Amino acid sequence: MDGRLRDLLFMFAVQARKSKGGALLFFKVLFQLPAGMSWLDNEKRELQPEPETRLVTLKAVVSAHDIDNPAPAIFIMLPGED
Repeated sequence: MDGRLRDLLFMFAVQARKSKGGALLFFKVLFQLPAGMSWLDNEKRELQPEPETRLVTLKAVVSAHDIDNPAPAIFIMLPGED
Protein backbone atom coordinates (compact mmCIF):
# COMPACT_ATOMS: atom_id res chain seq x y z
CA MET A 1 0.00 0.00 0.00
CA ASP A 2 1.33 3.44 -0.89
CA GLY A 3 2.67 5.39 2.09
CA ARG A 4 0.29 8.33 1.63
CA LEU A 5 -2.75 6.07 1.42
CA ARG A 6 -1.63 4.23 4.56
CA ASP A 7 -1.20 7.58 6.37
CA LEU A 8 -4.64 8.71 5.20
CA LEU A 9 -6.37 5.53 6.37
CA PHE A 10 -4.48 5.51 9.68
CA MET A 11 -5.44 9.12 10.47
CA PHE A 12 -9.03 8.41 9.43
CA ALA A 13 -9.15 5.42 11.83
CA VAL A 14 -7.69 7.49 14.70
CA GLN A 15 -10.22 10.27 14.23
CA ALA A 16 -13.14 7.88 13.59
CA ARG A 17 -12.57 6.24 16.97
CA LYS A 18 -13.08 9.67 18.59
CA SER A 19 -16.23 10.45 16.57
CA LYS A 20 -19.84 9.62 17.32
CA GLY A 21 -22.34 9.01 14.54
CA GLY A 22 -21.92 8.45 10.83
CA ALA A 23 -20.14 11.65 9.87
CA LEU A 24 -16.58 12.58 10.68
CA LEU A 25 -16.87 15.96 9.10
CA PHE A 26 -13.25 17.02 9.08
CA PHE A 27 -9.94 15.41 9.86
CA LYS A 28 -6.38 16.38 9.01
CA VAL A 29 -3.51 14.42 7.49
CA LEU A 30 0.08 15.59 7.10
CA PHE A 31 1.52 14.67 3.68
CA GLN A 32 4.99 15.12 2.25
CA LEU A 33 4.71 15.80 -1.47
CA PRO A 34 7.25 16.54 -4.20
CA ALA A 35 7.85 20.26 -4.77
CA GLY A 36 5.96 21.84 -7.65
CA MET A 37 2.61 20.09 -7.19
CA SER A 38 -0.39 22.40 -7.38
CA TRP A 39 -2.20 23.43 -4.18
CA LEU A 40 -5.87 22.90 -3.32
CA ASP A 41 -8.05 25.01 -1.02
CA ASN A 42 -8.04 22.30 1.66
CA GLU A 43 -4.22 22.31 2.00
CA LYS A 44 -2.12 24.40 4.34
CA ARG A 45 1.64 24.85 4.08
CA GLU A 46 3.55 23.50 7.07
CA LEU A 47 6.85 25.10 7.97
CA GLN A 48 9.04 22.05 7.44
CA PRO A 49 12.23 21.55 5.48
CA GLU A 50 12.10 19.73 2.15
CA PRO A 51 10.27 17.70 1.02
CA GLU A 52 7.28 20.00 0.94
CA THR A 53 4.87 19.22 3.79
CA ARG A 54 1.14 19.95 3.57
CA LEU A 55 -1.56 19.71 6.21
CA VAL A 56 -4.59 18.43 4.26
CA THR A 57 -8.16 18.71 5.58
CA LEU A 58 -10.55 15.99 4.43
CA LYS A 59 -14.12 14.91 5.18
CA ALA A 60 -15.35 11.38 5.82
CA VAL A 61 -18.91 10.04 5.82
CA VAL A 62 -20.16 6.54 6.54
CA SER A 63 -23.38 5.73 4.68
CA ALA A 64 -25.00 3.22 2.35
CA HIS A 65 -22.87 2.32 -0.66
CA ASP A 66 -25.68 3.39 -3.01
CA ILE A 67 -29.46 3.16 -3.33
CA ASP A 68 -29.31 -0.40 -4.72
CA ASN A 69 -26.68 -1.62 -2.26
CA PRO A 70 -27.40 -0.67 1.37
CA ALA A 71 -24.08 -2.09 2.64
CA PRO A 72 -22.16 0.51 4.67
CA ALA A 73 -19.30 2.31 2.96
CA ILE A 74 -16.76 4.94 3.99
CA PHE A 75 -16.40 7.93 1.69
CA ILE A 76 -13.32 10.13 2.14
CA MET A 77 -13.53 13.35 0.11
CA LEU A 78 -12.63 17.01 -0.10
CA PRO A 79 -14.46 19.25 2.40
CA GLY A 80 -16.79 20.77 -0.23
CA GLU A 81 -17.84 17.48 -1.83
CA ASP A 82 -21.06 15.58 -1.03
